[in-house]
Amino acid sequence: MKTCCTTPINNKFDLARAKEELANYLAHGPKKNTLPLLKAVASVELSGATALDIGGGVGAVLFQLLESGASKAESVDISEAYCAVLQDELNKRQLHSQVRIWNGDFLCLKDSIPRRDIVTLDKVICCYENFEDLVLQSLAKANKWYAYTIPRDVWWVKLAHFLKEYRVRNRKECFRSFIHPVHAIESLIEQQGFRKHWQGTKAQWLYTLYQRT
Repeated sequence: MKTCCTTPINNKFDLARAKEELANYLAHGPKKNTLPLLKAVASVELSGATALDIGGGVGAVLFQLLESGASKAESVDISEAYCAVLQDELNKRQLHSQVRIWNGDFLCLKDSIPRRDIVTLDKVICCYENFEDLVLQSLAKANKWYAYTIPRDVWWVKLAHFLKEYRVRNRKECFRSFIHPVHAIESLIEQQGFRKHWQGTKAQWLYTLYQRT
């Protein structure tokens, strides 16, 4: 993803897709590949905490943060449609006063977004080719906890990803995803004063929760 380039995202994650994803969430709960991250977030003390969910989508992680005790939250998403659908759902739940939605690329908005106790990125780091900047800038917003979901850096996941990206390139789609070296991401995080609190895997995904030391 090129920083501040919103057109490919808005084309791919449009209103129809956002409404369908919210309907599925309301009917069946969070996606299975999001559940491990939600369990990790729910396992720590968040009573009265503030939260920042980057790539918030329709709010699956956001709602878990609030249910776990977060008193105030920010949701950032580059898709206008997803932000609109989430805002409608927040209004229905009368949570609009607790949550602020930011529409745009986090790296473009970062100077305006406040620091929060916990920062979450569910399948977001893999959307950025320049993952180092995203990791460092999002870490700077985390007072205590930092949690993410990324693709596992193993051969069979890389092979499946290569085949998927090959089809995307043939269709000339602008949206791309990336598998970044896990050791490089973890090294960046640890250099910023965080220690690994929990890590787990499910299928092709790696889930990690860090705590600031």
